[in-house]
Amino acid sequence: MENWLIGIVGALVSAICGGVVGHKLTIKLFNERSKLQKQAFWGEFELLMKRYSRCVPALINDYNNPLKSSYSGVPEFDMTIIDSLSTELCGSIELLNTDQRELIIGLKGIFTKIKSLSMKRNELFQQLISDGNESEIYQPMQFYTAQLLLDVIQIIFYTCKISDEKQNFTFGKYSVQDQAEVACRVSKIKYDKNFWQGIEQRLAAA
Repeated sequence: MENWLIGIVGALVSAICGGVVGHKLTIKLFNERSKLQKQAFWGEFELLMKRYSRCVPALINDYNNPLKSSYSGVPEFDMTIIDSLSTELCGSIELLNTDQRELIIGLKGIFTKIKSLSMKRNELFQQLISDGNESEIYQPMQFYTAQLLLDVIQIIFYTCKISDEKQNFTFGKYSVQDQAEVACRVSKIKYDKNFWQGIEQRLAAA
């Protein structure tokens, strides 16, 4: 009788211990997976920042020299990975705050705008090649490039900001000069306040 009871108690203890160990292991794996997802999520914004920082020097050259034999392109960026990771994070204990979600939505809007501006610049370039009418192309080419520059520095500024602040990211109010200064630093070029004031004035006058 005693052996039978001891066997039952032993089995129960083993089951309980096994359940506790299994539960702790599940939590550990879940936390490790969440940690890797967060690292990948922030890494996508760093990739965005680096990719678009390479565009700034070329776009500045395009703006200063609107009539050229070739123009720099602005890359597109697939937000699928960021979307997937944000969904995964929302399903874990790490919920995205409102500003983080708004940034993702805002970036998609900027990418759509950049694609449209790039197409317009390409149409002007084709017109320049076929017609050679420089006087009609100079102003609109410079205007579209100025818009692209402001969009690109905005991408760099906010992806740099979220990469630094991560879960504590907030938008705040920042001027074009604030954004340009950070974008120039990230792009490793000299910040010229007068140039960026000229960009603002060029767009304001349109």
